[in-house]
Amino acid sequence: MPALKPPKQSIGSQTLWTGTASIGFGWGYFHGTVDDIQPHHHHAVQIVLGLTALKVWLEPAGWRDCQAVVIGANLAHQLVGTGQMLKVVYLDPESHLTRQITRRLRDGWLELNPTEADGLWQQLEPTNHLNLAQTVAEHVCSHPPHYSEAPRSDARIEQMLRDLPRLLTNPITVGQLASRVHLSPSRLQHRFVHHTGMPLRPYVRWLRLSTALTAIAGKASLTEAATTAGFADAAHFSRTFKRHFGFTPWVLWPNQASMWVQVLLAGAVIDFGLYVMHRYSHVQPFLWRLHMLHHSPQRMYWINGGRRHPVSALILAGPALAVLMILGATPIAVAAWLAILSIHLSFQHANLDYSLGPLRYVFCVAENHRWHHKREFEDAQVNFGEVWAIWDRLFSSYHDAKSAPRAGEVGLRDTRVPPTYLGQLAWPFMRSARGSNANDAPRA
Repeated sequence: MPALKPPKQSIGSQTLWTGTASIGFGWGYFHGTVDDIQPHHHHAVQIVLGLTALKVWLEPAGWRDCQAVVIGANLAHQLVGTGQMLKVVYLDPESHLTRQITRRLRDGWLELNPTEADGLWQQLEPTNHLNLAQTVAEHVCSHPPHYSEAPRSDARIEQMLRDLPRLLTNPITVGQLASRVHLSPSRLQHRFVHHTGMPLRPYVRWLRLSTALTAIAGKASLTEAATTAGFADAAHFSRTFKRHFGFTPWVLWPNQASMWVQVLLAGAVIDFGLYVMHRYSHVQPFLWRLHMLHHSPQRMYWINGGRRHPVSALILAGPALAVLMILGATPIAVAAWLAILSIHLSFQHANLDYSLGPLRYVFCVAENHRWHHKREFEDAQVNFGEVWAIWDRLFSSYHDAKSAPRAGEVGLRDTRVPPTYLGQLAWPFMRSARGSNANDAPRA
């Protein structure tokens, strides 16, 4: 029988982990409850235990009801939350004991029987990566490997382990570390594995993750925590975290709020970012040349809302989307707002004679946005907002009047852009565009 595909999540679903978590060198541990988790895969070997049967989807096995399951690295899977308490262990696949566990897996996964599951539940506690992995190995492997921690007799490795946390803020290479302890790179890596039970590079990666999470627990922002741990930025930390654990470290984003609250919050961030970049595009000459294509039509029409140079669209939306990524915004919330925005822009630029009455002071609708497309450049520096008029009102760029501009009163005064799509794509970068009529350009 072919494997059943996991169901798609609805717009209101979200992953919420409630409980306690800890992380060490080569391991992560969670004890608590989880909501439904989207199908995903990650770098770590995962062990999931419940007090009763769990509903788990595994590729290619399909849906399974099991009390405990070991999931190999990079195997697609999904867990359906039932509200019961779970214990979840993540192990680095490159450690000595995890490799022993992986050899027991069949098709990338292994179901433990209820007796094994109950015994593992009782013994499982987050101590250190060797004991935690050893406990799992004793219940997974037919012939449990016995890998006890090496005696702490290697003074050079001990000194390096003490120095590593102070070195995280800069890039770390094996060669640099080897020179600090006066060993060759190959010899350092051999002695490091013998001393710690895992290779050097994964050890440093787990140390960075642990350092970042410790900083977050101390109320640091995602960016501050990422910098402290030596990640390039918050996005780099989020990608590394998701690669190991299968989900993003939500810190600043209220993912426990209802989806519509998240959609409106994402919309506020996007709308403000668009306002700022839109207004700047009317000041900076190159950005204005890109944006002129949007202002070139000589009549308002619903499709004008999407008539933008792709580079201009990226510049307008990029900063806000970057902020949302750093905040850990739920992708569904961002996508939902972008869908709402695309529909709104069609009505905002439509050649329709409609009025929202007093709501035109709240929303950026066609009757006031037409002033922004006034043919005279100096008169068009108003009503930059996309959805909410609050930004224009706060920053004194709001304009309203009883009679809005009509056909022939919008567009560009003198500049003419190429009529073809490819010509318009190339036009902002051409010398002829740089010499566009001064009546249609910001003053130097």
